[in-house]
Amino acid sequence: MANRMLGQPRDFFGARDVDLLHDWSSDLREYDLPANLETFIVAQKQLVQEHVDRELVLPDMLNDGQRLVYDSVVEEFRNALDGGTDMHGNFIVMGKGGVGKSFLIRAMEYGIWQLLKDKYGQEQYPTVRTAVKLAAFTGKAAFQVGGVTIHSLLGIGKIDGGNILPLDVQSLRRLQRDLKNTRFLFLDEMSMIGLRLLYVIDRRLRQIFPSHHDKPFGGLIVILLGDFGQLPPVMDTPLYACITETSHSVLHHSFRLYRDSFTRAFELTQQMRQ
Repeated sequence: MANRMLGQPRDFFGARDVDLLHDWSSDLREYDLPANLETFIVAQKQLVQEHVDRELVLPDMLNDGQRLVYDSVVEEFRNALDGGTDMHGNFIVMGKGGVGKSFLIRAMEYGIWQLLKDKYGQEQYPTVRTAVKLAAFTGKAAFQVGGVTIHSLLGIGKIDGGNILPLDVQSLRRLQRDLKNTRFLFLDEMSMIGLRLLYVIDRRLRQIFPSHHDKPFGGLIVILLGDFGQLPPVMDTPLYACITETSHSVLHHSFRLYRDSFTRAFELTQQMRQ
């Protein structure tokens, strides 16, 4: 149909000479599109971050189930900060679609950020993302909650069994700089995180935080969120799978890591979506 219509190529795509010979760089000027794609991507990420920071969710806005999770995480973290101790164990927050997991995420990350900002100052914690990193397996899932993919956050490339390519010095320093003051890692859509990926996340965080290499996830508090009834891992073993004696050693290690370090689980059941 486009071949029989008048207009510019950007309006009607087709195989006309005007389509094939069009100077697409002229559209940059007319539509004010960026000539530098990398600059555009960085700018869009900043806009997303600013949008997330503006959407504040306070504890009084939570329902009873959400508030229980919030108090368990934030108040325990407050006590740990006051006492100079570590929090014990990680968290799982389960719930089907529409129960307000994303709403709860915004409340918890803002509460954690406020605690750290009050204790250590605005300079060390200028934004929420300096205190809490939020990631998911896919880009779409990460974008919906204002986070990034797990692989981009931690510099994870191809996973071979449970082995990942070592980081070069510059990449490791960049990750250490980006995660320097991070205390929490929220992982959304946990059904897509398998045992091998969990093992790789643990190894990478121990590498990033060498002073805490003997602690699970390099000393970060990890919160898994999602619904195990959703999409399963891609070419990986689900976190809830049964491990046998013949299973790969990586699966055994990750199975123990999952069972021993995630000691508290909550389930949100109240539907908040019309």
